[in-house]
Amino acid sequence: MKKNIIVCLCVICSAFIVGCSEKKVNSFEGNSGQETEVQIEDTNTEESKGVYPNGGRLIEVPMGICVEGVQTSYCRIEMPEEYMFSASYTDENGQQNSDIRTGGDSLEALKEEGVLDDSQYAYSGVILMSLSDDNSKLYFNIYTSDNKTLDSVKKAQADGKEIGTQANPAYYYEPSGEYVTEDMILAYQVNDKILLTINYEGALADKIGIDELAQNIYDLIKVED
Repeated sequence: MKKNIIVCLCVICSAFIVGCSEKKVNSFEGNSGQETEVQIEDTNTEESKGVYPNGGRLIEVPMGICVEGVQTSYCRIEMPEEYMFSASYTDENGQQNSDIRTGGDSLEALKEEGVLDDSQYAYSGVILMSLSDDNSKLYFNIYTSDNKTLDSVKKAQADGKEIGTQANPAYYYEPSGEYVTEDMILAYQVNDKILLTINYEGALADKIGIDELAQNIYDLIKVED
């Protein structure tokens, strides 16, 4: 397993917040353009579905990005309530900002505090870190086609593998390099304009293998109608 040398990313994600409106809203636009309630749903799990050791129950968290000035949700991802959760969003100027309310607490605690239920943002970035000794870390990021596409990922990482459906194809690979800490990266095409990437770092890459791990992560994602 590669050395764990980059933990500061989580600190960066929760350190700053820029251009945040003081106006609170309880919903944002869904992929269909209709107003979508920010709902966090509990789901049953067996060992957190082969992705999150010691993760407890899973909670569906919406992710998306700001499109033409509107916070738009494109997918929901099952995430573990026992992991530390930090989130960021993209503002109307295309700048990435931390939602400072989410930094450094478990997803379960944030749900109980109502932080997620009244969020005015479609989160474009999420960092999950296990609070147990398995040291699992996952980084979720949403990109528009102007910045990254599934084809560009394939061209840059030709030794990967394809999975998924025709509607939502995905591609995963093992990154390499002297300072790389991730064990596997999955790129998931939400639609023709939106790409989701998940960087995984943890013991399951060796325990169950990246082929099974990639499929397990893929199955956690639900595309918005």
